Amino acid sequence: LWLANFDRAREGVGFPRMFTPHRRPYPTKDGHVSLLAITDAEWRRLFGALGKPELAHDARFANLEGRTVNIDTLYGILGDRIAEEKTAYWQEKFDAADIANAPMATLQGLFEDAYLTDSGFFQPMAHPDVGPTLQMWPTADFSDTPANIHRPQPTLGKDGRDVLSEAGLDEGAITAAFGR
Repeated sequence: LWLANFDRAREGVGFPRMFTPHRRPYPTKDGHVSLLAITDAEWRRLFGALGKPELAHDARFANLEGRTVNIDTLYGILGDRIAEEKTAYWQEKFDAADIANAPMATLQGLFEDAYLTDSGFFQPMAHPDVGPTLQMWPTADFSDTPANIHRPQPTLGKDGRDVLSEAGLDEGAITAAFGR
């Protein structure tokens, strides 16, 4: 609701940071990078890392209020500057300035990601109907129902009884669901 929360809808509805076309990973010469600056101090460090320290003294960007009102312009400036260099260059600069950042992986690059590989995120499995498959380890783990992969992906229509049984339905409810 943005300003409509304060009965000021005429002044603008919708959080400006969410509506700017620049709110996404920034293109670099060889990929994309995401970054996050929140505090005034982080923004000053970011401006320095970009080689634009003068932006810290620009009234449009010097504090949260100014940045909020001028966010589309600010994100546009960042996007233009970041596009001038490669991802690794920006990672080095942002890391040195203590600015949260990360390169964006391609979908294919996920299979080469050291963390995902080392953590066993991708699990090969032999499926009885289709052969070798790849599953992703569950991303959430709960104390009463720990995450695991204990069977191949269900086959549409074939494994319904087993899935419902595993979910805790009794045989009567399962039979009612399948009509047999």
